[in-house]
Amino acid sequence: MIRWSKNLETREDLRELIYWKVESTLKRFEYDFQFSNEPIQVLRHTYAQEIANLIFDSFENK
Repeated sequence: MIRWSKNLETREDLRELIYWKVESTLKRFEYDFQFSNEPIQVLRHTYAQEIANLIFDSFENK
């Protein structure tokens, strides 16, 4: 269950917050996707986990 704060009164507010957190995270990882020697599956798993953590952190902090 998500506990809402006064800053996140609607689902749209939460959606917007999560969108920008994910967008920011993906920008940080763009370089790795282009130039890393790691297999794409490893990168995808790592970054999916990072994004999931950001979302759950958003729920806990908001």
